Formats: sequence, structure tokens, C-alpha cells
Amino acid sequence: MARRRTIVVWVVVAMVVLAGSAIAAYVYGRYASYESALDTTREWAQLDDFPASATDIRVEAKGSMFTREFVVTFTAPLDDINAWLDSSPGTAGVTPAADGAIRKYDIQPGGGAAHAELEVDDAQETVRIRTYWS
Repeated sequence: MARRRTIVVWVVVAMVVLAGSAIAAYVYGRYASYESALDTTREWAQLDDFPASATDIRVEAKGSMFTREFVVTFTAPLDDINAWLDSSPGTAGVTPAADGAIRKYDIQPGGGAAHAELEVDDAQETVRIRTYWS
């Protein structure tokens, strides 16, 4: 009876360790994918690191094995956004198209991307970056 109890305890411990490892791998994988998507977006749109004041950073990844698209949004003070745009190779020297409070930058894509664009909503102090490879 004691031997059976010991085996059951070891099986339960093994299951807990495996479940914990699976959860940790999932969390790490999601974080690594998030960071990879941000890095790829910056490379494809030829952008510097986002302003230190950026908040509410969101990443949306779309596509299949033949295409990949990233849409990244964030909020930051307008002065920080403008300084970041001036220092980023993809937007420096580009005159944006204006539509009310929204400025749209058509960016020469880098890193093998097919398209890159960036919109700034001056009223909301938000940035939306869309880039894709196909």
C-alpha cells in the first residue's frame, strides 16, 4: 500500500512539473513572438525603437505561410512621437499626407517587406504601423 502511494505521489509530481513547464514554455513563446513582431515591424518600416514614453503597445499578426502582416499601435505624447519620426530612417524627410488630425506616411519598406505605412492621429496621440511581406 505504501509503495502504491509513493508511485501515485511521484506521478502527481511529474504531472505538475510537466504542466508547469508547458505553461512556462507557452508564456515565453508568446513573449518571444511579441518581441519578434515588434523587431520585424521596426525593420520593415525602417523605424527606430519606439519612444520610451510609448504605452498601450499592441501587436496584431496576420498571414499564412506565404504572407506575413503586422499592425502595431501605441500611444505617446505628440512631441515624443514627432522626435521619433524625425530620427527614424523610414519617416525622416518624408512629407506625410494629412487628412484632418491624421498624418499618413508611406514608407519605403526595408528588410524584404513589400509595404510599410504609418499613421499618426494627432488628436489621440496614437501611432498605427502596418507592414507586410508577401
